[in-house]
Amino acid sequence: VRDTTGHANAILCANALNNEIWPAITGLGILAPLSDTDTGWFDGGDGRLDVYLVPLKGKGTAPPNLGETYPVSPSLQQKPAFLLISKTLSQSDMIGTLAHEFMHACQWAYPVSAFSLSSYQWLKESTAQWAIDFDYPTNQLEQLKASAFTDKPRVSLDVFDGDIDH
Repeated sequence: VRDTTGHANAILCANALNNEIWPAITGLGILAPLSDTDTGWFDGGDGRLDVYLVPLKGKGTAPPNLGETYPVSPSLQQKPAFLLISKTLSQSDMIGTLAHEFMHACQWAYPVSAFSLSSYQWLKESTAQWAIDFDYPTNQLEQLKASAFTDKPRVSLDVFDGDIDH
C-alpha cells in the first residue's frame, strides 16, 4: 500500500488487507488476485497486489468515486490488477472500499467466457458490495448503492443507473 502523504492510512490499509480482508475472502475458496510479476504495468516492484491511496475525482455520479480496480495491462480476461482507493475517505469508508476493490481484484483472477462491460457487471458489483458486509458487518458502506436496486424494483438487475432514466 502506497500513500505519499498519509503514512497512517497506508498502514491502516496494509493491516486491514493482510490481516482481515485477504484471509477472510480467500479463506472461502475465492481465488486470490494474480501476481503482477514481470507485467511491466504498475507492478510495484514485486508480484504482490498493489494498492495506491490517491485523490480520486468524482465521475459526476452518486455515490462519489471511492475506489477503482484496473487490470495491470489492457485485457479482456484473467489478469493481475491494482487498486486505487480515495485517500480522502474516513478510515471506516477506506477499509470498506478496500474490501470492495479487493473483491474486484479477485474477480480478475477468474477466466470468463465474455468480458464486455455489461456481461458480468451486476454480478461483479453485487459480490464486491457483499465483500464489504462480509468483512465488516457493521460498516454499512455497501448501503450506498442499495437504492440503485430498491428504488426501481421493476428494472432488471443487469441494467445500471446510466442505462435508464426512469
